[in-house]
Amino acid sequence: MRTLFRRLRSDEDGIGIMTALAVSFIVFALGATWYSLAVHELDQVAFDRNRTQSLNVAEAGAKEAIAKLTYDVDNWRTDAQSVGFVSTGILAGGACDIETLDTVVEGAVDGQGEYWVAVTKVDNLKYHVEAWGWSPNRTARGAVAKKVLLDVELVPLGGFTNALFASKGGVIGSNFKTIYGDAYSGEDVTISSQTNVFKNDDPYRGQGTLTIYGDLTINNGSNVFVQSEVNVQGRINDLSASTQYGSTVQIRSDNSISAYLRSYFKKATVLGGEVKTADPALKAGSNIGGATLIPNANDLQPVPDVALPSFTFKAGDYTGYTITYYANLNAFRTYLAANPNNLKGVHVVASGDGSVVNFHQDKFTDNFVLIVDGSFEIQGTPKGGSTPTGDPATALIVMKNPAGTLTLGQNFQSVPGEVHHLVFSNGIVTSTNQSVIYGALYGYKDQTGNRLEIHFRPPAEGVIQGFEFDPQLADAFIPEPGDWRDVSPTADPITAYCTP
Repeated sequence: MRTLFRRLRSDEDGIGIMTALAVSFIVFALGATWYSLAVHELDQVAFDRNRTQSLNVAEAGAKEAIAKLTYDVDNWRTDAQSVGFVSTGILAGGACDIETLDTVVEGAVDGQGEYWVAVTKVDNLKYHVEAWGWSPNRTARGAVAKKVLLDVELVPLGGFTNALFASKGGVIGSNFKTIYGDAYSGEDVTISSQTNVFKNDDPYRGQGTLTIYGDLTINNGSNVFVQSEVNVQGRINDLSASTQYGSTVQIRSDNSISAYLRSYFKKATVLGGEVKTADPALKAGSNIGGATLIPNANDLQPVPDVALPSFTFKAGDYTGYTITYYANLNAFRTYLAANPNNLKGVHVVASGDGSVVNFHQDKFTDNFVLIVDGSFEIQGTPKGGSTPTGDPATALIVMKNPAGTLTLGQNFQSVPGEVHHLVFSNGIVTSTNQSVIYGALYGYKDQTGNRLEIHFRPPAEGVIQGFEFDPQLADAFIPEPGDWRDVSPTADPITAYCTP
């Protein structure tokens, strides 16, 4: 062999052969390296894709569980309440009944992965949800597993649960409206300026959902952001170029209550979810950046048709409160002027004349109820207050006359942590100046604007005894999920029923 190499080195042709062999060796070595790198990169890309999809699949399973609990599909809520545990199923021998997630994208069906969900009762109508997801499936090469945890509470619709509520008069929003909590309308909603619906301040309920038994119209030039889900029984006609939806948009496409033939989005951005519509398509020219469009959606639950709670004054309902009657607003203002540092009790005014009641710099020393049978305007910011036990005082303001108007006037504001308001109108609610409410605003028709800001706070039980809610809502709920937590898929389940 040495003799061969010496001969090759002494021969020009031999030197060429050696050079070619050396180059070939280097090329083959580099090729092997490049191949290994390519395979590694492909595996890494597949891993990253499967990791993202497995998390999405787990979250989809959790959302399905929430829907089943809310609407008692397959007796999920009944079993969770009575037995204390429910899941996607357990096969013979203790094996988990794994579900396959299919995501529909413009008519195409793509298998995204597999999931299994377990729900355990924590308290009455409160549940702990565990959801596992695998992509592309549990047994595939390179499969990735993810697990999410969250707690969810089912809040009965029959109660004061929304920051803003309008019934059959609907909502006409203009000139900046900001809502921290959930909003509901029993008719069409028209937005003509900036409107935001945000998740409520912790620890108070309200994820920032907008629910409409009618159509949603957003006019050109409006700036709208809804942090959580938008659920519309009719259709959406979004003419703005800057609307942002923070989660899933569901369009029931109910022809009987909709003025539109198809939903339309001029240039909306869906930050975290899907656009599901019962129609076969959106109106031509629609633009929904960042969203998965799911047409012909047949799994949409109907938006509940919730009526305004009825109010009937019964003196016997307010045990422990002093009740005072007034012939008119002027007589009540006399009381107000005489007791600026000691407002409490129940006050019933027989006639409203549209004039002003001003609580500016007054102090509440307990819960307070004002009931007026007719139009009036409420103004002013209290200087503070509380109940005798130190809890925030609830000031309930009621306008009884369906033909009347309750106006939020100059400097009408709550005092967070001290004086909260429940504002209720059997007729119209409107505003003339900036108002900040810690509490809730309920009315037949909402025409407020002028930089109205609402932070939902539940009213004190003692002041809402005169209200009755639709008995058909006794078994209707709003899901209130907590924060999602991405944990190790090998984390022990809180039950021993099934280990995926």
